[in-house]
Amino acid sequence: MTSANRIGDGSGRTRREFLIGAGAGVATLGLPQPARGQQQDPVIYCGWGGSSQDILREAFFVPFTKKTGIRVVETSPTDYAKAKVMVEAKRTEWDILQADLDFIYRGKAENLLEPLDYKVISPKDVLPEAIHQHGVAYAYGATVITYRTEVYPPGKGPKTWADFWDVVRFPGRRALPKDPYFLFPLALAADGVPRDKMYPVDVDRAFKSLDRIRPHIFKWWETGGQSQQLITDKEADMVAAWTSRMFVVQKQGAPIYVEMNEGAPWGDAWVVLRGAPHKENAMKFIAFAIQHEEGMAINSTKKLSGFTNTRTTRLLEPGVAQSLVSTPENRARLLPFGDEWWGTNRAKMVERMTVWLLK
Repeated sequence: MTSANRIGDGSGRTRREFLIGAGAGVATLGLPQPARGQQQDPVIYCGWGGSSQDILREAFFVPFTKKTGIRVVETSPTDYAKAKVMVEAKRTEWDILQADLDFIYRGKAENLLEPLDYKVISPKDVLPEAIHQHGVAYAYGATVITYRTEVYPPGKGPKTWADFWDVVRFPGRRALPKDPYFLFPLALAADGVPRDKMYPVDVDRAFKSLDRIRPHIFKWWETGGQSQQLITDKEADMVAAWTSRMFVVQKQGAPIYVEMNEGAPWGDAWVVLRGAPHKENAMKFIAFAIQHEEGMAINSTKKLSGFTNTRTTRLLEPGVAQSLVSTPENRARLLPFGDEWWGTNRAKMVERMTVWLLK
């Protein structure tokens, strides 16, 4: 395929903050077309908001409306507590909720979600791990080691979380995520837990590992923007941060090296709330979007987060594809997903992490 047929290597910002660019193409899926003059009910979409929603509008919402005549009415931000209140009161206002992967399991356990209709939604060419009974992942990323190249030459810095924890062989100012969802897999890997034994999490072991590294942590970052600032402003020599954030600052010229080995994966998903007022349209949207590789290519190019439809690869510039966790080479280097465990344990772990940080 010539470069003229590929999606360009545009700039992006982050998992949930990035810039808007060129318009998306329209996939020719076999979704029903509205009759001329027929008024279509909308689909109500609640997402994270901001420029992240701008990119999804370009990549998926506009092409979906052009194809089906169904308007995508947007609102934000994603609010799990509000979703729970609406559903339990039987006053659901949203159809589709943009969510973290672990919410698929939490939402199912709390009876907040509709099962997806896989008679409408085709899993063809979609990564198997993206398909769930009550949700579907459309984008992937990972928490990875990143270090400044004036501190360690490219490829000569820490390659594993055990290396990151090794302050003798790899001295320097460090930063880690505060959220245990992004943090515990790193601590377990640093302590030698094999990939296939990582879940269910040995919580005591995770905290013992964190006890070792804690005196050497300059900052426990809470937002992706903080992680970017720490590495670009030289406040930290090495950080554990999201691929989308780190590859963006690398493209902007920051002298950093991103180590994909032992990346801890995470994902963004679409779920349909129980009692959704336009449930059929929600299923149609997901059916369209999960097969719309042109939209996924735009999303991946601008956000630098991975796709879940494997056909997307052929539409990406090689430099973009190599930085995405969705490629077979990078997927093989990742730690396992653990969202089923996190779905029932994340809130408790956040509370325990808060107490631990106050000690």
